[in-house]
Amino acid sequence: MVADDESRRGEGEIVSHDAGWGPQGPPPYGQGVPPYGGVPPGGFGWMPPLPPKPGVIPLGPPLDLGKILGGAFGTLGRCWTHLLAVGSALYGGLLVLMGVVAGTGYLIFKSAVDEMVDQETFSPDGTSVGAAVAVGILLWLLFIVLVLYITGVLTALVYVLLEPSVVGQRLTVREAWRRAHSRAWACVGTALLTGLIVMVPVIAAVVVIVILAATVGQSSVGLVVLLGILLGLGALGYAVWMGIRLSMGPVAVVLEAASPVTALRRSAQLVRGSWWRIFGIMLLGYLIASVASQVVQIPLQIILPLAGIGLGTSDSAEAGLVVVLLLMLLVMAVSMIASVFVNAFMQLVIGVLYVDRRIRTEGLAPALLEAAGVAAAPPQDPPYPYGGAPGRHA
Repeated sequence: MVADDESRRGEGEIVSHDAGWGPQGPPPYGQGVPPYGGVPPGGFGWMPPLPPKPGVIPLGPPLDLGKILGGAFGTLGRCWTHLLAVGSALYGGLLVLMGVVAGTGYLIFKSAVDEMVDQETFSPDGTSVGAAVAVGILLWLLFIVLVLYITGVLTALVYVLLEPSVVGQRLTVREAWRRAHSRAWACVGTALLTGLIVMVPVIAAVVVIVILAATVGQSSVGLVVLLGILLGLGALGYAVWMGIRLSMGPVAVVLEAASPVTALRRSAQLVRGSWWRIFGIMLLGYLIASVASQVVQIPLQIILPLAGIGLGTSDSAEAGLVVVLLLMLLVMAVSMIASVFVNAFMQLVIGVLYVDRRIRTEGLAPALLEAAGVAAAPPQDPPYPYGGAPGRHA
């Protein structure tokens, strides 16, 4: 993650794969973490200098839980305008496009739709019904493709924004959008491949349970139930284990410009040896995101029923209906924006964990300091415990 030259550094252009974020070797001998319980250099009471922190995390020793969550919150605080701008543009464009397409389809098949509404004059016509079904399927497929694309862009955007935030740099919204757009479909492919790897054994276990339940007699129902419980627990455990193992795939897709298959292999490599720690931190991040989501959703769920009560007592039913529709649009917009930030926080937790794992296993900190333009703090000898310098006391 080092700038190509000084001019590109000034524009916020950061090279991800070839200079800094690519796979690194192990940290140099002697630069590992001190053994647990050991006496720090210089004895008790002496603290080494704090590592440089040009961005949202300190670039030095491995990160603890507080620094990982702080890095996620810090990136969200630095880049919330980027997420809001891109998320609003994408979801707003999706709503407008689907409204235009649905309205155009209605105008084209208006007569058939009107006949369907009027049950007395409606007579099924294979051609008109088939055309309407075909249009509906095409609209559904278009909607799925657009949602996948939006999900890919927003996922890539989170890690595009995390990269400069770690080294204290910033991207413009336009540059962030350009880079996220270029990795969107790679993120989609990684997510689909991860889902396939995780869910195929789970689906296979369900199929086995269904087949056993349909073929065995009544006398073996208890055995089938017990086997189903064991298979279900095993499938659930596998899904969680593999999901955590592959969780850093999207980060590698964006920050290392890796293909989906290579990114999933990188994720498995980085998670190895620290699965339980990563699982615990991700679980805590998920709980924080869930609480934040509920804080936003509960007031919205209260507003709509109250609006419905107001509609029933309003002197003007049409005016009340307009108010309800506007409130529904407001709730939908707020829900979409909230989902963007909640999902971004969870992805940022994974992204900072990725950085932490690379600092721990590959010694990434010097490359990050170089990208930030900050010199590493030189090692300092602890102060002489009696004051002055050694050799001045009898």
